[in-house]
Amino acid sequence: MPAMRLLNLNLKIATFLVLTTGLLLSSCINDPNFPSTPQIDLVDVKFFKGATTSAPDSLQVTISFEDGEGDLGLSSNETAAPYNLADYFNNKTGRPIDFSQGGINLEDLLTYKNRATIDTLPPFEEPFTCTRWTTTPELFSDTTRLQDTVYFQFNPRHNNFFVNFYVKESGSFRKIDFREELDCSTTFDGRFPLLNKEDNQNTPKEGSITYNMQSRAFQAFFGDKTIQLQIRIVDRAGNFSRWVTTDEFKLQDIQAN
Repeated sequence: MPAMRLLNLNLKIATFLVLTTGLLLSSCINDPNFPSTPQIDLVDVKFFKGATTSAPDSLQVTISFEDGEGDLGLSSNETAAPYNLADYFNNKTGRPIDFSQGGINLEDLLTYKNRATIDTLPPFEEPFTCTRWTTTPELFSDTTRLQDTVYFQFNPRHNNFFVNFYVKESGSFRKIDFREELDCSTTFDGRFPLLNKEDNQNTPKEGSITYNMQSRAFQAFFGDKTIQLQIRIVDRAGNFSRWVTTDEFKLQDIQAN
């Protein structure tokens, strides 16, 4: 097996075997006049080698935040709209279908047969077989599936913490799309929980989030390459923060242990 193919396989296995998201969260509640859109700044990025050869390594990012309403965080069981994983579309209007309203006509669902008249739909080939088409869409419940080739788009509000990876090649940075290069389930985007489950008031909040990404293949995939991260968050109302960008680094340069 070629070295690069083996390397990609190792990364794919590693991200399947371990959780790719985790965090430590600290916050304080004040009464300043923060904007409704979350404001974030980069605090730190660190790399931790696994305690044993079989343990995953960790890439840890810490950001500070301010938010006017403090409506930050998602529970793991919040999977209904607007926090659903994927959106499906009406083949007549091109708009996402709201399944919560009921009475959906399956003939209106955008499927592969619609490529005959809608030439902007991607072909059913890699990477689109993973990132735009599904043959087993879960449309109505966890146990009800439609057996068809259905067009979808990942919903950006399913997660609330987002990380873009860039690797330096020939003097410029290339964005790595793990979903397209490896597998649909391979992503380092994730969720941080509700900041204060007991707080039912929309009150200004500020604090910090430490977000921990784990994999046994960070060193194998990146080696001594120069990489860079972009980070942003989104609040419950759908307000996205700006992207913040780390300095370029190599893993060994930010290793904490």
